[in-house]
Amino acid sequence: MSTIRRIINEVKEINSYIESESLDNHRFIELKNINDDIYKLEFVFLGPKESPYEELVSVIEISIPKEYPNKAPYMRVKTKMYHPNISQSDGTICLDVLKDNWRPIYTLRTILMSIISLLSDPNPDSPLNSDAATMYKNSLKNVKDRREYLKKIISYMDH
Repeated sequence: MSTIRRIINEVKEINSYIESESLDNHRFIELKNINDDIYKLEFVFLGPKESPYEELVSVIEISIPKEYPNKAPYMRVKTKMYHPNISQSDGTICLDVLKDNWRPIYTLRTILMSIISLLSDPNPDSPLNSDAATMYKNSLKNVKDRREYLKKIISYMDH
């Protein structure tokens, strides 16, 4: 299957998923092309339930290489977010399947679901934002630190 055909099929799959499922089930809002470029997409989603990001509407920019699916897409969060695995400077996402553990069997939908899951369950041992990772680790120890971590997350949502 050609790269373009696969991208078209995966975009159709995601859009069908958006239309057929409850927002509460998947948190996907919209997937669209940027400037009619099949290799450039923008994904809009709601943060995962029962997480500090639950009500945050976020945007991920997706750049798909011509070598896809043999090479992972590049994804970055455009929404300002305080998270251990998301770079504050450019929104780069630290997720193993976007780098060393990429396999052609992965689809855009499975990766997007993994990113949403990462928001609920950060990996502080592989941070792009070391301050957020430290705060997250401390937040697991006591209520006071948990409140401080949540305040920091909320302060970024207000910008």
